[in-house]
Amino acid sequence: MVGADDLDRAARFYDAILVPLGLVQVERAETYAAYAPEAAKDAIELYVTTPFDQRPATPGNGTMIALVAPSMQALEQFHTVGLQNGGTDEGAPGPREEGSAICYAYVRDFDGNKICAFHDRAKDQAALVSNRIFPTYVGSNELSPFHHCYANDQTVLRLAVGRFFAHHNGDDPVAGYWALRKHAALFDVPERPVEISGPDAVALLERIFARRIAEMAIDRGRYALACTHQGGIFMDGILFRLAEDKFWFVHPDGDLDTWLLAHNDSFDVTVSDPKSRVLQIQGPNSYQILHDASSGAITEDLKYFHSGFFDLGGQRVYVSRTGWTGELGYEIYTLGDQTDCPRLWDFLIAKGEPLGMVFSSMQSMNTRRIEAGILDSGSDFDTSMTPFEAGLERFVDLDKEGFIGRDALKAATPGTRLYGLCSDGAVPSGGDLILDGDTSVGKVTTGAQSPYLGCGIGYVRFEQPGNWSGKTLTLRSVRSGDVICKIVDLPFYDQEKRLPRGLSGRLAEFNKLSS
Repeated sequence: MVGADDLDRAARFYDAILVPLGLVQVERAETYAAYAPEAAKDAIELYVTTPFDQRPATPGNGTMIALVAPSMQALEQFHTVGLQNGGTDEGAPGPREEGSAICYAYVRDFDGNKICAFHDRAKDQAALVSNRIFPTYVGSNELSPFHHCYANDQTVLRLAVGRFFAHHNGDDPVAGYWALRKHAALFDVPERPVEISGPDAVALLERIFARRIAEMAIDRGRYALACTHQGGIFMDGILFRLAEDKFWFVHPDGDLDTWLLAHNDSFDVTVSDPKSRVLQIQGPNSYQILHDASSGAITEDLKYFHSGFFDLGGQRVYVSRTGWTGELGYEIYTLGDQTDCPRLWDFLIAKGEPLGMVFSSMQSMNTRRIEAGILDSGSDFDTSMTPFEAGLERFVDLDKEGFIGRDALKAATPGTRLYGLCSDGAVPSGGDLILDGDTSVGKVTTGAQSPYLGCGIGYVRFEQPGNWSGKTLTLRSVRSGDVICKIVDLPFYDQEKRLPRGLSGRLAEFNKLSS
């Protein structure tokens, strides 16, 4: 969930180039023209002309990214910042032909992508005025109400499900990782709840999701998959039942609203935005923090995937025992304008800091979710993969009649395409190839250096299902060349999920954790 892969090739260089210019790159290729005017100091519109997932970037392959600069100053700034952040000079700012009004600047990033920015000095740039630019995605580009509680001049924002979040905040990701593992970490995440309510809410959700919904108890959550009619995974997320006829579906990316609208031909339901922003408090001390913050109301009776309304510091919020880290943890959902977010933040910090809690950006969470085998919608899997191929078959109830994609899934060939990989010689990066001999058999979707395992880890999506676990293959790393890697089942450890279920005591069996 919550879709932000900090090692994604398409983002590494642009975080360095765009953020100093006050820009934000949208995550998905189909929404590349979206623009966040209120976040821009210099209005430069980003166009990605070749999606990276279709044409992985390698030196000299001609992958081109174009930026439109509204001024010569912005053009020069692009060139300077690009070189300062590891790019190589492919052409200083200026016209290609003498007397031309169009000026260009070129930088090549370390993945081999040629980036061109240009400015037409003779052309009115009114089209780039913020009030004339409209996002191409459904939703918004909203800043978190908690943003000013932590933001600084090193903050790097990224966008998911129409919400900005802190990809980096000047913090040390490794320190944040160990705080998460040994104490607790607070995350401001972009997950967005969608409310589905009305007399036919259950009937519509039974149609949308591949798991049974009617049997869910109130104040319970359930991980659920929505599939396409062809059996591909359209979206994943957690569905909460707040009342008999009221549900929240909390998703990390994508657009559930229009999917529900498209399939609501006769259901008496209302789909709405509860305007809820989500915080996660994760780690072994998270229970004590939430117990104290709720004046003892949150107890061990709030089991894994249980939820409910609680008072935290005099404010009513929704709390679930879930998270995106594979650790014991909780998620806190604000209630729109009813919640004073800065006051809630200060209250949680005051309760958490004595127990070692720190605020951490998304990079430490991403490393831990990879270790835990938690998948990211849109990057680790997409509509081209069935739940079986993604290793998520346990979340599909083929005995349930009438859900979208059931017929296709019943006819689908079983088999897993998504596995983990470990390498002592490199940190896998999204887009790296996996070779069996001289033959390319798969591609890395994400990767990180695991502080706990002491090696590079990641996910690989194989072209064909098979019994890949245990095989030794070649990782063709853009940064490190060809290195040996081992294919493993997911997750990398804690297969029984004893940590998030709170069954491991004080991590005794994980004795690699430093004291």
